[in-house]
Amino acid sequence: MSLINQMLRDLQQQKDGGGSTKPEALRPRKMARIPCLPLPLVLGGAALVVLFLLLTATKGISRPTAVRAAAPYGMAEEAFLDGKLALKQQRDNQAVRSLQHALELNPGHLPARELLAETLDKDGKTGEAMFLLAEGLEITPHYIVFKKSYAKLLVDQGDYEVAIKVMLNGGLPTVEEDPEAHVVLASLYQHLGESFLAAQTYRNLLVAWPQTGAFWVGLGGALEGQNLSEEAVECYQNALKTKNLRQDLSRYAKNRLSLLN
Repeated sequence: MSLINQMLRDLQQQKDGGGSTKPEALRPRKMARIPCLPLPLVLGGAALVVLFLLLTATKGISRPTAVRAAAPYGMAEEAFLDGKLALKQQRDNQAVRSLQHALELNPGHLPARELLAETLDKDGKTGEAMFLLAEGLEITPHYIVFKKSYAKLLVDQGDYEVAIKVMLNGGLPTVEEDPEAHVVLASLYQHLGESFLAAQTYRNLLVAWPQTGAFWVGLGGALEGQNLSEEAVECYQNALKTKNLRQDLSRYAKNRLSLLN
C-alpha cells in the first residue's frame, strides 16, 4: 500500500403625551400590619412535624449530572479517553483494556472501535483488528473509516476481491469528500488486473485534483495495462509538470517514459 500512502501525502501538499392638567397620582394606602403568629400555632403540632420531615427528606436530593443521565454512553466516553491517555503514555495493555471496556458499554462508540483496531493491528493482532472492523461495519455499514481500514488489512492478507466488495458496499463518498477512498479502490482494481476500472477511478480523481501528480502516475499505469502507450506517455508527462510530485514517483515516471518512447 506504499503507493497509496505516497499519493495521499502528495495530495496533502496541494481544503411615548399628556393633557393640560395631571390628576393627582394615586397612592396606595398603608395596610395595617398583620401580626405574625408563631409557626407552631399556625400549623399545629402534627402539621409542623410533617413539614420538618419533608424538609429533611428532600435535603439530600440533587439533580443527576449529564454523565449519569447519559450512562452508559458517558461511561464509555470516559473509558475511551482513558484508553487514549494510556496510549499516549505508551501503556498499550491498559489502553486495550480501557477501549474494550468502552465497547462493552457502548458497541456503537466508533472512535473507540477504530482506535482499538489500530492498536491491535500495531501489536500484531491483525485477526482481532479485522474482526472489530467487520463487526463495526455491521453496526454502521456506510462508515468509510472502517471500510478503508478493513480493506487495507484485507490487502495485506492478499484478499483483494473481498476488499473491493467492502469498499463498494453501500457506495463511496465523492472524490472531493474522500479522495483516499478512491485511491484505495483504484489500487485494488490494478491488483486484480482491472485496468479499465482503475483508469476510470483515476480520471474521477483528476477531475477534482488535476494538480496531483501521483494520480497522473496512477492513470498512466492503468493505461499501460490496457496497452494504451501513447495516452500513458501523456499522463507521465503531465505528472512531471506538477509541482509537488515525490521524487520516487518522479523517477518512476521518467523510467516509464524512457521505456515507452
